[in-house]
Amino acid sequence: MAPKYCRVKKDGSIGKVLLHDPQDSSVTWKLEIDGRAAWFAASAVLVIENEAEVTNAAALTLISQDWAYVSGLARSQRAETYAESVIRMRAGVKQETGGYGGAHLNSANTITFEEMALKQAGILDANTAYIEVVIDMFDELVKDFCRCGVSAEYTDLLAIRIRKEVKIKKGEVIDTAEFKMCMLPALRAMFPGSWDARHEEAWTWLWDTLNAGLQESLPKIRKFEKCGKWVEGLGNDQLDVLGKKVWSKLFSRDPEAEAKFVVSRGRLVFIATSALRFSARLYREPLTLLAELEGIGLKHSAFGVHPKNFDMFVKCMHEEVTALASKEISDGVYWALQIVAMILGRSVIELGLAELGPDPALAGSG
Repeated sequence: MAPKYCRVKKDGSIGKVLLHDPQDSSVTWKLEIDGRAAWFAASAVLVIENEAEVTNAAALTLISQDWAYVSGLARSQRAETYAESVIRMRAGVKQETGGYGGAHLNSANTITFEEMALKQAGILDANTAYIEVVIDMFDELVKDFCRCGVSAEYTDLLAIRIRKEVKIKKGEVIDTAEFKMCMLPALRAMFPGSWDARHEEAWTWLWDTLNAGLQESLPKIRKFEKCGKWVEGLGNDQLDVLGKKVWSKLFSRDPEAEAKFVVSRGRLVFIATSALRFSARLYREPLTLLAELEGIGLKHSAFGVHPKNFDMFVKCMHEEVTALASKEISDGVYWALQIVAMILGRSVIELGLAELGPDPALAGSG
């Protein structure tokens, strides 16, 4: 039986299947979304298999709409803050804080999600450092969750930041559930007239899913982060041999990949060495590395590299590192490189998600 619905990866919208052409990967799905029809490539959508997935997809759409409003309001208020600061400065009028600028306006309509969440953290006596780290990445977390509906690499990056930036006493643990107790009241305050059980359930589902990912990742980081010292201690000769073995193994398993990497052996060794060092840097500077990897992913896309190539490379690297290091070290490198591969793969995939354009037959309907 053909599927009835698909979810568009790019924006999370749900489409009713009108036509399906499995023979053409570039024009595979014709979906009706909000009364309009459009064709999508096979890689641009996720097939919804059952009613539970339809429910989840509807929740993702609701979360996406809520967050578009919240983040748009924050951008608008930041712009207003800057504009009023400029006006004050030109008029020579100082604020009560003693300066011309400032992050907040002295008016009742300047409350943002971030401010409300931090206010709630103060009321609950929550771990403010932890709440601030989550808030700093919450925009990426929400958007990432809305794209794929699961806890993905941004949750792992958040876990690394929590490990690095949130200081606790020996023997203490971070109560990651505290953020939910700050998030929900803050969101309710942003939608005083429209918040209902649907919103509550959708956002609770989002955080419970992300929190489960955090609970899984945090112990791994404490165990794996020492692999960075091992990687940084490797000499050039060791890295050279390791790189050659990794690529030799990859090309023997996937001969088609060799045609996409038409570069010198020296360049291949450099790529392997860089990837291995990425695994060490991820534990040390996750956000800096994230920005670099997104740019590298764009370059890989230009050369026709497929996400499966990243997965195969990581597996080959893991096998070679396992032969040289302890299980804890090799597992730490493998876990970090899986995150690197997901970031690169996401960058490559997102370039292929372009919608092919509206169907004239329904262009004026709705």
